[in-house]
Amino acid sequence: MIGAEKPKQLRKGARREAILDVAAPAFLEHGYARISLSAIAAQVGGSKATMWRHFPSKADLFAAVLERQTESFRESLDAVLRQRRTLRETLRDFCVAYMVKLNSEEAIALHRLVIAEAARFPEIGEIFYRQGPALVNRLLTEAIAEACRRGDLGPCDAEAAARYITSMCLSGRFQHMLYGIGNHESDEDHFHEAERIVDFFMKGLGADPA
Repeated sequence: MIGAEKPKQLRKGARREAILDVAAPAFLEHGYARISLSAIAAQVGGSKATMWRHFPSKADLFAAVLERQTESFRESLDAVLRQRRTLRETLRDFCVAYMVKLNSEEAIALHRLVIAEAARFPEIGEIFYRQGPALVNRLLTEAIAEACRRGDLGPCDAEAAARYITSMCLSGRFQHMLYGIGNHESDEDHFHEAERIVDFFMKGLGADPA
């Protein structure tokens, strides 16, 4: 009986992934309002009942799409923040990784989708914020708080400091890309922008920028 359960569980997992494979590009291409669970089920194949067993609502499906798309990104940011390097290097590498993700075509399309439809569907704004910006800020807040405990930074509001850093990451090329102005930056451009952000941040706190 135990052995018989494994293939069934695998099939269930594969079915869920197949649904997400279809739903992710569908949301980005057509928007949230124009997508229905029935349409996704028809494209994947199989019964609507199977779709609803995995995702009882469209909001649940959207949340699962975001969860899968951001999982590896969250892990990479966490790895950067756990590096045993100087605080300046760690913050710089965090900013580079964050800006590279923000300025990707997929991330720009997702931000546009949420901005366009959050007024009519507040649930997608909440889901996006919880799984995106809020989570990134939490990871960075924890890293800055730990730096304060180690004495690498003086006393500060770690949560506010994290918001300032992520806001600066959002203030440059990302805004241009969001509004369809200009092209994607190179890795070198991201590096230099990250250097400027960290310099500004460290000097603002009266810390040694070196």
